[in-house]
Amino acid sequence: MGQVVHFELSVPRPEEAAAFYSAVFGWSAQKLSDPVKYWQLRPSAEGGARGIPGGIVQSKTGAARVSITVEVDSLEEAVAKVTRHGGVLVTEPRSVPGYGVHVLCRDPQGCFFALLEPGSK
Repeated sequence: MGQVVHFELSVPRPEEAAAFYSAVFGWSAQKLSDPVKYWQLRPSAEGGARGIPGGIVQSKTGAARVSITVEVDSLEEAVAKVTRHGGVLVTEPRSVPGYGVHVLCRDPQGCFFALLEPGSK
């Protein structure tokens, strides 16, 4: 419990961000066919690179931000801890096919993060 399993960059110009991170770090950036502008980021396989997968999404506000997704054993218990310690839920829990149940939160200082209770993969 409590392991970071994903990161997401929300940026005004996702195409530029995908090109930047591919050029600088050698990450692959694959555009998904969703109606939402979203690119999957993966570490390069060259040289045995390791890392967690990520994504780039177009910012709805025009501001850039980074958020992480933390895997939890029980979404219900984790959400209770978040709210008990001053955090807030930004979205209702939603199913992400192939991954599990996901909810976006904000900590008491305004940082966004997500919780993921894995389902069948």
